Amino acid sequence: MRPLPFLAFALALAGGCGSATLRTAERGAAAPLFGPRQDLEGALVAKRRREPRDPRTAYLLALVRELRGKPRDALDMGLGALELASRSNDPLAWDLGEAAAYLVEDLDDVAPGWASRVLPVARRLVQRPGNIGPEATHVLSEILIRLGQRRADAELTRFGIERSGCVTDFLVAGPFGPWQLLGFDDVLGPELPGAPAGTVDLGPGRGTQPMREVHARGCAANVGGTVPQGGTFYATSFVELDRTTEVVVRVESPNAVKLLVNDRAAFTRDALRGPVARIDLVPVVLPAGRSKLTIKLSTRHPNPVVVLSIFDATTFAPAGRRGIDRADSPYRRDILVERARQPEGSLARMIAAATAADGEVRWDELPAFERLLAAAVSLSRGDVVRARESLRTLAARPDAPAVVTAIAAFAALQDPALPEDARRDRARRLLGRTAERDPDLWIAPYQLARLEMAEDRTPRAIELLETALARFPAQVEIPLLLSDVLAGEGWEADALEQARRARRTNPDACRPIQTMLGLRRRTNAVLEAERLTRELAACDRASDTDAMAHMQARRWQEAERELGRLLAMQPDNVGLLSLLADARRGAGSLEEAYGALGAILELRPGSGEAVLRRGDIDVARGRASEARAELARALALRPGETSELRRPLAALEATTPMSAYRLDGASVIREFLASGRSYEAPAVLVLDYTVVRVWSDGSSLELTHNVIRVQSPEGIERYGEFQPPDGAELLSVRTVKADGTRLEPEQIAGKDSLSLPNLAPGDFVEYEYVVAREPPSSFPGGFYGDRFFFRSFDTPFDRSELHVVAPRSMDLEVDPRGAAPPAEITDEGPLRAYHFRAREMRPIVAEPRAASSREFLPSVLVSRRATWSSMVNGMLDGLADKIRADPEITRLARRIAGPEGALGPAARAQRVYAWVIREVEDGGDPFAQASEVVIRKNGNRARALHCLLQAAGIPASLALVRDAAADQTRTSVANGETFEHLIVRIDLPDGPRWVSTFDDGAPFGYLPASIRGQPALGLARGAPLWRTGVAPEGTDRRDVEISLTLDRDAGGEARVVEKCRGAAAVAWRRILRQIPTAELRQKFEQVYLGRVVEGAELLDLAVDGATDPQAPLVLRYRWRARSVARRVGQRMLLRALYATLLSPELARSPLRSLPMVVDDVVDLHVDARISLPAGFELEPTLPDVSVDGWFGRFHSRVFAAAPGEARLERSIYVSPARIAADRYPIFAGFCRAADQAQLAEIPLREDGR
Repeated sequence: MRPLPFLAFALALAGGCGSATLRTAERGAAAPLFGPRQDLEGALVAKRRREPRDPRTAYLLALVRELRGKPRDALDMGLGALELASRSNDPLAWDLGEAAAYLVEDLDDVAPGWASRVLPVARRLVQRPGNIGPEATHVLSEILIRLGQRRADAELTRFGIERSGCVTDFLVAGPFGPWQLLGFDDVLGPELPGAPAGTVDLGPGRGTQPMREVHARGCAANVGGTVPQGGTFYATSFVELDRTTEVVVRVESPNAVKLLVNDRAAFTRDALRGPVARIDLVPVVLPAGRSKLTIKLSTRHPNPVVVLSIFDATTFAPAGRRGIDRADSPYRRDILVERARQPEGSLARMIAAATAADGEVRWDELPAFERLLAAAVSLSRGDVVRARESLRTLAARPDAPAVVTAIAAFAALQDPALPEDARRDRARRLLGRTAERDPDLWIAPYQLARLEMAEDRTPRAIELLETALARFPAQVEIPLLLSDVLAGEGWEADALEQARRARRTNPDACRPIQTMLGLRRRTNAVLEAERLTRELAACDRASDTDAMAHMQARRWQEAERELGRLLAMQPDNVGLLSLLADARRGAGSLEEAYGALGAILELRPGSGEAVLRRGDIDVARGRASEARAELARALALRPGETSELRRPLAALEATTPMSAYRLDGASVIREFLASGRSYEAPAVLVLDYTVVRVWSDGSSLELTHNVIRVQSPEGIERYGEFQPPDGAELLSVRTVKADGTRLEPEQIAGKDSLSLPNLAPGDFVEYEYVVAREPPSSFPGGFYGDRFFFRSFDTPFDRSELHVVAPRSMDLEVDPRGAAPPAEITDEGPLRAYHFRAREMRPIVAEPRAASSREFLPSVLVSRRATWSSMVNGMLDGLADKIRADPEITRLARRIAGPEGALGPAARAQRVYAWVIREVEDGGDPFAQASEVVIRKNGNRARALHCLLQAAGIPASLALVRDAAADQTRTSVANGETFEHLIVRIDLPDGPRWVSTFDDGAPFGYLPASIRGQPALGLARGAPLWRTGVAPEGTDRRDVEISLTLDRDAGGEARVVEKCRGAAAVAWRRILRQIPTAELRQKFEQVYLGRVVEGAELLDLAVDGATDPQAPLVLRYRWRARSVARRVGQRMLLRALYATLLSPELARSPLRSLPMVVDDVVDLHVDARISLPAGFELEPTLPDVSVDGWFGRFHSRVFAAAPGEARLERSIYVSPARIAADRYPIFAGFCRAADQAQLAEIPLREDGR
């Protein structure tokens, strides 16, 4: 089928026709209208003349004119489309009105005369919306609010707010914790039936906080509160209706949102699990009387915004009386809320009809215009994925009109599923096609220039913009962007000229003035900057530019007046109140500044910055006790802000919490010298002293005091530089000479560390510092210290002490390791102290293959509520918005896995695994967005595999598995080091299949030996503890078959077949990938063959299964060696063949003091057939060897298989094991016996000799 001409496609779009109409248009392509160079805009104008009341043509013409750089005409046509839609019976009138309203809004600061032309139309339509729908009504109302604020027109602002249907007053609770996002699935206090309580418990570490009133700025309400953290918020208001009414509740927020009506869930937008819009219209039937509306949202943002509006679903007028007056009055909890119906034929109903049972929208069933309209509406509502999907197949057509590819490019630039580079690449392709299809669209060169800028190709960006500027002189965006690019290159004069050009293009716009002002300030053109400041303030009366200029010029009274004017419009603006306090203090009005800061505290109780600034004023006025009291109140409200508030409180109290615990370093040194204790080491840790003061919220102060004696140049090199930890308060750092002289280091600018001066052997290094730690985010309501070690491998510890002091109510838990000193517990009033002391701890000798040092080095970890479940929940919270489903990923997963009916789950999972191993380069952040890892093909493979399996409908879970060499201590205290390998559990009908993604050459379901049969911590609520599977014997087997022909000169030639499975195959595939084909034979001979057969020359080599992980890897090769045996008189002694010696790796020493870990498998079978030289036979003196034990087995046998032929059969099997020190000698004996048997030469003799 030949391509559909572009213009026919465009007219089909304007007519809203489906595929049948498109095919009809193709048949009429010979008509003059469909010439290849026909003008789309002209054709739409002609169509509009024929059908002047058609809102579809009007909207599409407005869109084309906007994209073609005709903002004035686009604005006229957009307003016309709104008027037509309001009077139209077109079933898409809602959607057309919404799309046109957003188009009109986008032309603000772009189309000349925008405000004066939009204002009368918007005023009229918000009062008589007709059929444009609630979203268009809301957008136009928001325009009126913005114009009112910009003009400082309070009446217009109030009018816009009222017509918007906005809820402007809320009772807010939150953020509930301890987690930022996991709370969305939990039923928390305010979600339970009943009126809001006066105070609410926000969860561990967040305390009990009061419900608070929040008032919107315009329609937008920021609901952040006392605790400056993300979490789950509840914002409640009420609406009172005279009759049962079908309403549309408009919810706007970029977060996961649930709408509760009269305590019942009416709508859920789960932004954590899939792509969703920022704006939703929820049709609901509300009963007569008083109804309660609650927005529940979960976010990482500490001050999220929400917009809630209520419209009559029939008239689109604001519904009911909205507010929080009489919040304790009863509401209709007994009424079951029903969902109202969407209008027949609306875009939403058409999309619903085309949605399959699995939720996938069959977009090709919708007419082309509806798909374009769906994309425009979706982009405006923030649903970028739906916009992408609606145009996906349309934009892929070779004859797709430029308007389609341009909008698809907008979607690509914002696509949340794509990594940044993929967004740019996809957008660049679409914009290139846009420019080819219609060179008269300004948006293509403009956006291409932005992409060039993002990739630091500034000259090309400038070239594109200058070319576009000549073609589209009416488009103000182009000179503004060019001005920014030129300014970034340091060409201020050229940048200023472009900003002036933008202002000439649109004298009503404020942005050109902002750009000019920024440039004049950069060049210190003070007078012109002041003039531009006044002009900008006149252009936008809501701007704080004038106030900031007065502040910078220290014109405090003028700044106070301007800030007062702005606060009259925005009384709850904390930022303006903070500036007002600065202005008043600058003017010397301390008490007035104190009052402004008090207003901040009413809005943000416990705000650390406001409390500290008020404290400064209190102290200056001699009111230190009031400052202390306010700091204490703030700490009670915000217990987690230890570092910000606790230090100034301690300063006011003329003491520090750590003063009582400090030691005198000089006394410690004198005591050490007097003791006569000595150590043979480069340095001695004379004092390792830590005190941790814990508060009830889990925050802490940690005092560290170390004294080190350096005894050699090596010790000086190690301890001669000191770098304080980040955020530490350094109390002292010095060299203490042998005679007691103290030398302080000098701070050198630009150098992070401090050099200890004049340090010589026999001197001491002393340092002391305090670090403030916030409550542990992974263990809310708990405490988690650092593990304190009393012994090391290299440095003697003379005196080690850890002291942990906490409220008695905290009931701390001690997690010891090795021969840790026991806790001495003492109570000191309301506090309880845990003391741990050790003396003269000499280094432990390191041993190969030892278990994790944390398991046996003496140490303690002191904590509270540090559970595995809490740790996993913290990880889940970090991943909560990183595992979103996406249609593009789903299509890819299904294409990879194959159809469900044709293949079983295991086969489909294996296909997905193979794709991930083949295509995704492993590495990167395990908490990255999974879809980005898949599309970028770079990142954590386990995350990519899990993502694709889920998208393919194959149940899978992530888990952290413990390594065999990790700390095996059973403990209820969690730590992030025990379970360190991220793997995937696939739930198949025949049981779970465990899959690791570490190795490129590993078969599906293969686990390295070190994580087989090990505990695995499931990344799921409740932290289920699983155990990985145990592989059957033979999984890692290596079979070596040798056919060796000896000659009389002790040389020989052999054919060898090595069949490798499991670990050996994985290792060989890894090696083979790194060796170029041309170098393989040489590398094989030098690196491998030369090691197993001394002096061997490689004759042939073939490799099977190198690229197929599911098959064994087979090496087939032939070699010749001049000396594989040695002649001793008439005898010949055949050297060891393919020996795998155990002792060098597993039994280097006869004894051990530490447990040893064998974390891999040795499974080797050698079968050698040896053709003897004529006249030679096997000398029957070599005994069979067989050794068995709990750790493995070894068997070796040499026998005469036939006349003139000897045969060697040898097998070694060593299983992964943990070998205790007292059992090690047995294991070492096994290794030595196996090695001795392998190294035994095979005796041959000539017949009769």
